[in-house]
Formats: sequence, structure tokens, C-alpha cells
Amino acid sequence: MSRVVYIGGVGNGTISLERVTAALIDSPQFDCDDVDAFPFAYAMDHPDEVRDAALGVDAVAHSGGILPLKGTYPKEIIAFGSPLPTKIRTLLGRTVGLIAGLHLPGAGLETFRDIPAVGMCDLDIITEFGLHPRRNLRRLGEVSVFNAIHLARDAVASGIPASLVYTRDDEYFKPTREQMAEAEHGRVRVMTLPTGVHAELVLRPAKTLAAYKLMLTEAT
Repeated sequence: MSRVVYIGGVGNGTISLERVTAALIDSPQFDCDDVDAFPFAYAMDHPDEVRDAALGVDAVAHSGGILPLKGTYPKEIIAFGSPLPTKIRTLLGRTVGLIAGLHLPGAGLETFRDIPAVGMCDLDIITEFGLHPRRNLRRLGEVSVFNAIHLARDAVASGIPASLVYTRDDEYFKPTREQMAEAEHGRVRVMTLPTGVHAELVLRPAKTLAAYKLMLTEAT
């Protein structure tokens, strides 16, 4: 049985975990029939459990979900919208834009068919922060100083392929030219999907995974 580990981002709860898990199982890119899914706060509090689960399998992360992968040894790391150093107050300010963007036509709402998915994202965030506000928010300092390129570079140096996938309209993180050069020097694959917001993976998981697969195929 093939398996994948998935770690959600800050504020991602059970609803988004289940949606991304289903998309990973259905995705021909990952060809898995089992997913170990961890909420961000739980994964941060249980590093040994994450390390054991990730050993030798593909690890997929959304946003801050890459942080718990530090010190793990998966077969490959594929991280969507991963953090780059950003001041906490900037992150908090961009959160307002992210929430607003989810409800804007052409951003979170690409078509009217996205309305139920946006509603589920709203419910997921409200529920997760309602149940675990401190466990999520107390990690913002760690997220703000984290550099996903450094983790990916170290993984590649250890023989673990690593891909950092961003979206065109990511409200939080966009690699600078210097960061792209640093990633290239460290043999880290950095990809920018032609559309999508920061929450793209949890909002439209199947479409996002398919877009990643297409871009990966075109690049090889």
C-alpha cells in the first residue's frame, strides 16, 4: 500500500484535511491509497509522530505545514505556499486580504461553483481557530522567520527531492529574484502556478494538484 503524509497550514482544520486527503488519493501524480493527515498545530506539538509517519514516503504540505517537516526524512517534499521570512504584523495584515480574496470573483471565487468550497474554507478556519486558537497563533513567530528554501535546500543536500509550489496571486508569500536564485543554487525546484490564491490547495485541491502535475510534466 502506498502512502502520503499531508500537513495542513495554520488554521487548516478537519474539513480542509479531508478535502485535500481525498484529492491526493484520487490524484494520479501521487498514486496513493492512504494519507496520514495532520493539522498544523497537532503536527508542531507531536514532532516524533510526524517524523515516524513521514519516513520514506512523499510529504505534502500547505503553507506553514512545512515547518514540522524539519528533521524528517521523507522520500520527497512537495510544499504549497510555504513561508518565507515575513514580519508578523505583515502576515496579520495579509490575512485580511486573504479572507477578503476568498470571496472575490476572479480570486477565491473563480466561478459560482466555488461558492460551496469557499463556505467550507470559512467554516474550517472558524472551527479550527475556535477549537485551538492558542495552539495555532502561538506559532506565528516561528512561521514569520521560517525560510522554506533553506529547509528544501537542506533536504536536497540529504538526497531528498524538494519542490516549492506557489500561486500567482498568493497573498502571503512570493519568492524574490534573490530567493529564486538561492533556490536554484541549492537545486530546489520552485514553481509558480499561473493562477490561484494562497489557499488554493485547500480551496480547489484536485485542480491544484492537477496544475502542479502539468507544470511538472512540462518542466521535465
